[in-house]
Amino acid sequence: MVRIHIDKNELQRLYLSEEKSAQELAKTYNVSITTIISRLREYGVKTRTPKEDKKRRDKLKKQNKMPQIILPEKTEQPTMNCIWDIFDDEFQQQRRFNEKLRNARSV
Repeated sequence: MVRIHIDKNELQRLYLSEEKSAQELAKTYNVSITTIISRLREYGVKTRTPKEDKKRRDKLKKQNKMPQIILPEKTEQPTMNCIWDIFDDEFQQQRRFNEKLRNARSV
């Protein structure tokens, strides 16, 4: 397994001074969150508790500096109601066709 080098000073600066999250750092370095947390601990950096991280996020939200997470677009999948409506429309069309056919035969 290849060990990716992450500069100690750079990691400390981003995590402590710029208050980047482990998730943001993991994306920056293209590694897992576990790797970032392990390196922080290895370098003697005290990691934030979930409560501390929540405070950090709330502070960033108030300052409108919360990182934007871009989610992939949702592909619309038909719901059962939608499928039932399609089936019902087809059924009604078939019923009207059969009615017209019967009326045409009886004339």
